Amino acid sequence: MTRYAHESTMTFNPGIDNKPETLLKAKADNNSAAHSEANTSSQLLTVKDHKRSITIALIVGSLLAAINYGDKIIGNTMVNTDWIKLGMTYVVPYCVSIYSVWSAKKKH
Repeated sequence: MTRYAHESTMTFNPGIDNKPETLLKAKADNNSAAHSEANTSSQLLTVKDHKRSITIALIVGSLLAAINYGDKIIGNTMVNTDWIKLGMTYVVPYCVSIYSVWSAKKKH
């Protein structure tokens, strides 16, 4: 029976130094390994990935812009908020595309 909740997760390994400072160092080493893994995963995206995502954003964004704002652009009735929304029409597909690439590469 354990007195503290954290005691149940700690195990005693015969032949291994089980002093608290050694266990804390091992935990710190694991954290630094996870941190270095996070650093490499942030470098997964290449210039080619960004170019592909921009291409997708231009195609999808243009299609959506034509559907949603085509009549306002042709009729010259766009207001400031419409232009901001139009810009977001291109930004959102780019973000979705680049996130998809990053997510797929991170799994491998």
